[in-house]
Amino acid sequence: MKPLLSIVIPTKNRYRTLVNLVEHLLDWPSREFEVVVQDNSDMIMDAEFEVLLERKDDRLCYFHVKDPLSAIENCEFAIGNAKGEYTCFLGDDDGLIRQTLEVVKWMKDNEVDSLTCKHANYFWPDYRLKDRGAQQSLAGTLSYTNRSGSIQKLDPIAELINILQQGALVMSKIPRVYHGVVAKSALEQVKAITGSYFPGPVPDMTSSVGLSFVVKNHYYLDYPLIVAGASRNSMAGRGGLGEAHGQVEKEKSIPSEALESWSKEIPLYWAPNTIWPEGAMQSLKRLKKEEYIKYMDFNKVYYALYLDTLSYQTRLIEFLKQNDPSFDLKTFLSNTKLHKAGGRKNSVKQFVKVNSIILRLNTFVNVQVIRSKSIKGALKILEAKTERSFSENRTQFGLILSNKSKVIK
Repeated sequence: MKPLLSIVIPTKNRYRTLVNLVEHLLDWPSREFEVVVQDNSDMIMDAEFEVLLERKDDRLCYFHVKDPLSAIENCEFAIGNAKGEYTCFLGDDDGLIRQTLEVVKWMKDNEVDSLTCKHANYFWPDYRLKDRGAQQSLAGTLSYTNRSGSIQKLDPIAELINILQQGALVMSKIPRVYHGVVAKSALEQVKAITGSYFPGPVPDMTSSVGLSFVVKNHYYLDYPLIVAGASRNSMAGRGGLGEAHGQVEKEKSIPSEALESWSKEIPLYWAPNTIWPEGAMQSLKRLKKEEYIKYMDFNKVYYALYLDTLSYQTRLIEFLKQNDPSFDLKTFLSNTKLHKAGGRKNSVKQFVKVNSIILRLNTFVNVQVIRSKSIKGALKILEAKTERSFSENRTQFGLILSNKSKVIK
């Protein structure tokens, strides 16, 4: 029988976090889902993961390709091996609570083909911010702002335009298979049009742009079904240490064809503030939706790159001068200062949140905190809290969990 949900986990050389996540998922009592692990590791398999495979749990579907793959190729195989009606793509250091299955049942009953939710964040014990210790890096902590449990129907194209107007530097509430739930049929539509589930250099942004054009019924849930993890060897971990930037050509995760078709408007440089915008650009081109490029605010990309990547500032100015004969440095720097001022509010909010958690004053800023040495332990606590909070709750999420909900028109 076809599973209701495929939880897809592409991975490479990170068995420690992978084992923790898969163990948690296989502890769920349901038989209505599968866990698809697509492994491109070139190291000897971790003994704990071998034990998981020896359990012969038919919900765990393990695939291994030894030859080196780009991140896109590994993700492509992972989605291709998923058999469920719906797909949720996780990183191997992320998390998912078991109540997700009830939400996916609601999606199927009401022909909802895409759902995005507010995320929680978990910082693994080995995660560090640059020049900070474990406590200041929130290592071993899961946190999320109190959420309402409301559900809202959204227009996928409107959400896409919104992120383009922000320079494609955020994902916001756009449809997404990475850290979201999407009907497998929608993913197949994207592949039929572009030749790939991920038509660009990175899987998250590229699939979301594609899905925005094929998804019909898209919803946003104001509750953290999904926990975004950050461990030392992940992209988030590299970002925390200030290592998530450098020469694109040296990034083995990017397919060669993505480099060859790199957009002239985006600096050929690996950084958080270039890779998502470039992913959006390449996806629009492969979808033959170039008319949407007019919504892309490239200036926000340049301002963010200038402010966040100090080592690249000189080369960015050279890039802008070469691309635009009318480029005026004084105007650019003035606008960059305005952009920085606009971002101070978020910086202050983040500062207050982090320090309230450190000082254990988080309840005063409406933040829930779970402390655990593993994401498995944190997820079990979050599942129990979810059950307690919504068992008698009349929000849409509470009604879904009690099987009393109908779709919102």
